[in-house]
Amino acid sequence: MNRLKLFISNKWFQHVAFWSISFALLIHLFAYNQNVEKIDWIYTGLFHLSLFFVVYVNLGILIPHFLQKKKLAWYALLGFGGIFLGALLNQLTYLYLAGLLFPDYYFTSAFSTLSLMGIMASYFILSTLLYLSRSWVDMQQMEKKLLRLEKERKQSELSALHAQIHPHFMMNSLNNLYGLSLSQDERLPDLILKLSESMQYLLYKSNKDRVLLDDEITFINQYVDLEKLRTDYPERISCTWTGETEGMHTAPLLLLPIIENAFKHGSLMGREKNRIDIRGRVQNGTMVLSVENQVNTRLKEPENEWHGFGLDNLTKRLEMLYPGNYELTTRHSEDMYFASLKYPLS
Repeated sequence: MNRLKLFISNKWFQHVAFWSISFALLIHLFAYNQNVEKIDWIYTGLFHLSLFFVVYVNLGILIPHFLQKKKLAWYALLGFGGIFLGALLNQLTYLYLAGLLFPDYYFTSAFSTLSLMGIMASYFILSTLLYLSRSWVDMQQMEKKLLRLEKERKQSELSALHAQIHPHFMMNSLNNLYGLSLSQDERLPDLILKLSESMQYLLYKSNKDRVLLDDEITFINQYVDLEKLRTDYPERISCTWTGETEGMHTAPLLLLPIIENAFKHGSLMGREKNRIDIRGRVQNGTMVLSVENQVNTRLKEPENEWHGFGLDNLTKRLEMLYPGNYELTTRHSEDMYFASLKYPLS
């Protein structure tokens, strides 16, 4: 099927097909008797010489140099001149050339100059319409190709951004494991098990364009459980989800970077009010995530550290997935971080 389309779209095939149809129509129109004879073939062939002139002057000179450059007045004027010359060439063909090529036959033009100009004008207009239609088809195909290439480029870039999350997640998790292993913490086996469950999601589910929102929430809950296992204050970590999530889909791993940053920069030490609050809400087909936590002032990180790898990666993915249709807000005060993400579900 693709070879057939390629063959049909070939310019040589289209020209041969056009003139074959033209010859078939005119030979029956010019035939003196019901049966087509040799003289009819010759007459029709000679008649096409002037048609060739009109069509290819139009296609080769007038359209590219005048019509495409929007010199419409010149195109119309020169087109009229080409039509007149085509009619004159047709008459000269039968008056002089026919006798030289076929001395055994007597030919004469059967049409007046005005009639010939009408026929030439028909071929002139038809060739213009066919050229424009082909140009439109070529333009549509080019646009489709460019859109496909752009989609593939964005998909490749999105996949690369998505792939960066896995090692980043593993690095943070292994740091947690390392810290517990040094003290031979009894929670280490549970932490490894939770990490294994999270990695199953990362490897086997999150590589799709869309995942079930319930699966994404389950993964986030597993990650929060991992963080609870490594802290002495798990009761200070809250993670709640509200709204109808059944059957909803989301792009994977959009929620993780904000929550990761809360644990990276947050502090549960000291005062009892130090907390990490994670609240997710589904409302009118939209996911709204807000995360709030106290700052770990001992890290003494600059303010722009909040916009580190995770959030930079998230911003790029959001812009590619939901351009102009998402809200990502972050606020940083002396002792508090706050982040909010809002984007449409499907």
